[in-house]
Amino acid sequence: MEVGAGYGRVISYLLDHSFSGKITAIERCNTSFNYLKNQFSHHTNVKLVQGDIHDCDKITEKFDLILFLWSGLADFSQSEQPNIIKTLSLLLKKNGVLIIDTMPADTIPLNMKQLSKQSNYVLNIRNAIVYTYSASLKEINKYASLSGFTDVKHVLYLTETARKRYLHIFI
Repeated sequence: MEVGAGYGRVISYLLDHSFSGKITAIERCNTSFNYLKNQFSHHTNVKLVQGDIHDCDKITEKFDLILFLWSGLADFSQSEQPNIIKTLSLLLKKNGVLIIDTMPADTIPLNMKQLSKQSNYVLNIRNAIVYTYSASLKEINKYASLSGFTDVKHVLYLTETARKRYLHIFI
């Protein structure tokens, strides 16, 4: 399952590489969801769900792997983030893996203004204020423990545009 599928980069990659398993993608943005429907609805192994992580009651199956990429966790407040991880953990099969992509806590997102020493940022887009929160590695480890994961590995990498990111692999 991919949470926040956007315009389907992961789905495209899997299909282009002959992945034959089932893919479930959840997307809340109407524009992105309509794009996903146009691109992938003819694939019998792709299930599209319109909604966000709070709509997981629409999803009845369990997954071997859940991907929550593109720093989507930062869209949720510090107090919401542990609940998001717990919600995702409940959608995993036994021995399933959750992979989350985040920015390092000391990275300032492009075009954003830092609000405090911890990674609270604000961005004004067309008269709308967007707040983000980047959890520290210590917080990610705590989220994992609270959600029943036995381990979490943190892999630091650089994007194609040389931005630092972490892949957190919850086991």
